Amino acid sequence: MVMIGLGAILWLRPPAPPPRISVALLGYTNGVGPYALLAITNHSESPITLNSFCVVQYAARPIGSAPRRVTSVDGNALRVTRLGPGAGFVQDVFVFPGNPAEWEFEFFASRSSTWLELRRAAENWFQKHVRRARFPLRSKTWERFDTPWYTCPQ
Repeated sequence: MVMIGLGAILWLRPPAPPPRISVALLGYTNGVGPYALLAITNHSESPITLNSFCVVQYAARPIGSAPRRVTSVDGNALRVTRLGPGAGFVQDVFVFPGNPAEWEFEFFASRSSTWLELRRAAENWFQKHVRRARFPLRSKTWERFDTPWYTCPQ
């Protein structure tokens, strides 16, 4: 009974705050093609997990106050998928020169802990094997991060 009560308390506690990550454009290289060098740093007190799939979105410059319209998306892979507190790395991303005129880098990150991984596994198992279970998964905590729109290099 005590174990069930302790499990319920841990299971129903509110989720922790999302990770704090900064992404800074360091500049462009011109190796085989124009690559943007991005510095990605974890400012959270706990480790984070990065989704290995990331994208670069391209758009033409908006006219007036019109919203940006994404014209192309280029898939990429992050080299690092786990970052400790205060850790960071440099990621190079190919950026097409010229038109379309602007680009944005987008990726997903989540807090990382043994308890959260066990909870995700239990929720996935429960949802897969118990078909009538319709409840919101609370451990699906991927947060979207992106850079501001930058002008494409020439």
